[in-house]
Amino acid sequence: MSGLLRTFKTIQKIFPVKGISPLPGSTTRVCVGATPDTHLDPFAFCVYFDIKVPVGFPDHPHLGSETITYMIDGQYDYEDSNGHQGAMKKGHLQWMTAGKGLVHAERPNCIDQTAVGFQIWMNLPLEEKYCEPEYQEFEDGQTPVVNGENGVKVKVLAGECLGVKSPTKLRNPGLYLDITMPPNSSFETTVPKGWNAFNYVFDGSAYYGEKQQVANTNDAVILTKDEGDILAIATKDQGARIFMASALTCNEPIFNHNSMILPTQADVDKEWNDFEHTQGRFAGVKGWESDIKKYLETFNSQETIKEKLGYK
Repeated sequence: MSGLLRTFKTIQKIFPVKGISPLPGSTTRVCVGATPDTHLDPFAFCVYFDIKVPVGFPDHPHLGSETITYMIDGQYDYEDSNGHQGAMKKGHLQWMTAGKGLVHAERPNCIDQTAVGFQIWMNLPLEEKYCEPEYQEFEDGQTPVVNGENGVKVKVLAGECLGVKSPTKLRNPGLYLDITMPPNSSFETTVPKGWNAFNYVFDGSAYYGEKQQVANTNDAVILTKDEGDILAIATKDQGARIFMASALTCNEPIFNHNSMILPTQADVDKEWNDFEHTQGRFAGVKGWESDIKKYLETFNSQETIKEKLGYK
């Protein structure tokens, strides 16, 4: 637009994300938060997972945080101590606000097909940290897809892009996208200064910014927070599929033990001790045990099945 200066986001770093195989047939790639010094306010952690049973995550606490799960393929089952349970399938977005706390369990659905997707643990601002737990669930088709130029398709998971707004309610302003780009295409969107943002290329190759810095499959891209406000991506002889997460920074310290994210390490230590002894905020879960935990324990007790599947 005439008279307005277009300033482009610059790249802080691009790096390959190493895959970790917790068991044969499963891989996880931590693109944010592999160590405490790689937190990206307000994001404490993000993993790209490709996992199947017997990998699973039995009863564990969430407190002071939001957990965002977006499914690319397969099925992922979950339940919590408040009685909420269900299954996430391909294209499903779950926005779980833990707030004042709950105990949660999750696992892939089967041993034959992997569950593939992204999961983020995000800090809640201090004034929201101990809110009532809440879920937002969107099956495939319930989050809008907008067509860009040159065949680009953008699924707007949260926030607004290309004039289309997601129904997801955000406690902290942000933009979350699933971007599919064919060969020789381009895409631009606004990411305001003061927001932290990262991209994860999970297929193909993408070229970023005016310098055309390349990110290949399983590369993470960290954008510079305070430089420019237009994210520009292009493809060349192959397309790309990209997961993007961005949010206004909380400007608060992040101390966490897994998905328990609190203002100080002393707070984390106290609340984790309360969870282990089912006291304090976690007194109400005394005696509760998830069906997922029981399933995983039963599976792992069957030595002949584990041997057949190559888990020994």
